[in-house]
Amino acid sequence: MLVRILTLCFALIAGVVIGARVAGTTPASDDYRPATGRTAAAAGIATVDPVSAGDHAEAIRSLNDIVAQEVSERLRLQQEMEDLREQLDAMEKRLASATSVRQAATPANARGRGQQVVLTEERLIEAGFSAFDAAELKAKVDQIEMDRLYLQDTARREGWTGKERYREEMLAINQRSSAFREELGDDGYDKYLFALGRPNRVVVQSVLDQSPAEVAGIRPGDYIMSYDGSRLFRQGEIRQLTATGQAGATVPVDIVRDGRVMQVYIPRGPLGIRMSSATVQPDS
Repeated sequence: MLVRILTLCFALIAGVVIGARVAGTTPASDDYRPATGRTAAAAGIATVDPVSAGDHAEAIRSLNDIVAQEVSERLRLQQEMEDLREQLDAMEKRLASATSVRQAATPANARGRGQQVVLTEERLIEAGFSAFDAAELKAKVDQIEMDRLYLQDTARREGWTGKERYREEMLAINQRSSAFREELGDDGYDKYLFALGRPNRVVVQSVLDQSPAEVAGIRPGDYIMSYDGSRLFRQGEIRQLTATGQAGATVPVDIVRDGRVMQVYIPRGPLGIRMSSATVQPDS
């Protein structure tokens, strides 16, 4: 579409230039005479037969036709450009409308997947922590981040970045971060993930026909909160749990639908669902 508009603009400009050149080719008037009053023949200058009046009139008509055609073509191009502008405006409006529909379909309390969020005490409090707990947790997170920075700086200075020592020390720091889940508990960890803007819900996108999930009553849009008593925050966790234990054994699955907690029972094994992740305000 943009290429077509540029092409039309170029053609319009070319038409203006051609019109200007045509206007500049108008023959000189027959009334022209040498300023000295002498004829060209008397001055010894070679002459040619002047253009007849009929030929002159024909040349003028021809030029008028060319100008008229140029003006007509210019007006046509202008009209086509206006039509293209209207089409672009209509496309932009449809795109804006489609974006609004997608945004309306997203829960108001859900944050974008993979959104980068700077952890602050205010975000922790917004997620449900007390002011005291938020300050304490923020201090722990910042200390772990500083330890990572110091490790990277020291390894670069001493030349052992990427070596076994570096990997072992970085692993130890990361394990301290992973320990937050046990320290905070399921509900606290749920709030912590939300404050960081990380996914904390497994969402059912679709259910396969005649699958265990369909038989159990699971529907698209449900949040799967736990599987056989284990709290879920990521898709990988449910895949691990369904692949362990005795196949076919009946297990409870907690789901949230329209804000209501429900429990269904399903045989251990593949659920038969397509999943996605979401970042949702706890207690939603």
